[in-house]
Amino acid sequence: MSQTEQAPPFGQHDYEILYGSLEDSRDVDISAVLARPLMVGELFTFGRGGRLYDVIVGQITALADGGWRARCSVVDLQWM
Repeated sequence: MSQTEQAPPFGQHDYEILYGSLEDSRDVDISAVLARPLMVGELFTFGRGGRLYDVIVGQITALADGGWRARCSVVDLQWM
């Protein structure tokens, strides 16, 4: 980043969230290269299709490109 560029307000991030049928598999993968790695036990909430999903990080894996992948499990589901 050059001196004239400003950092984003919450730091550099490039999260990718991958999931299938959350009602069936209840697994979510969150990965990134620039963002700080998540930590096992952290809890996150995101919305999809009129529902809110709470997921907990269960495993972190280092990736060959220098990034990381967090394997998460859905622990709660609520309608919005």
